[in-house]
Amino acid sequence: MKRKGITASAAAVFGVAMLLASAPGAGAGTVQADAAPDTKPEQHCAQNIDTGSLVCAASEDQLAETVYDETGKVLVYQQNGTLARAAVSPAATYVIATIYSYPNYGGSSRTITGSTPCSSGGAYNYRDLSLIGWNNDIDSFKSFAGCMTKLWDATNFAGSAAYGYYTNVSDAGSWRNRASSVRWQ
Repeated sequence: MKRKGITASAAAVFGVAMLLASAPGAGAGTVQADAAPDTKPEQHCAQNIDTGSLVCAASEDQLAETVYDETGKVLVYQQNGTLARAAVSPAATYVIATIYSYPNYGGSSRTITGSTPCSSGGAYNYRDLSLIGWNNDIDSFKSFAGCMTKLWDATNFAGSAAYGYYTNVSDAGSWRNRASSVRWQ
């Protein structure tokens, strides 16, 4: 027996397929409404821009302790407005800035440290944020040690636009997820 355009055996295969599709458990591999979204876990890391050393912790609150435990260095958060270099031991490193992956200082963070505060002539940069996994991922930032932050939309401080110099920005607005290079001075 033939149906218009398809054979009886093809119709039978189609019918079985429809029956299986309506069976309980059908649609395996589809996302269920109550399934958790696939999100990458937050990371909170400190990177010494002079040495390249990187230390990560489970939370931003635990970062200073973890840096001390792993490197013996104390993070010095020198608030902007402090003019002179604070007297610190060689076991200290100045926090230059913290960048965040979400507005309002949320999400993952990368705290940048260096040997000299900007208030004493220090200047730091990343020419290519993709090298540290932060290309097009900065949504907010805080600056310390007399530093101010400037973002560029291309590597090597180039591109059609730049954003900064600013001390603290809780929401980069149209500059969210746009920066490809950054400088602190």
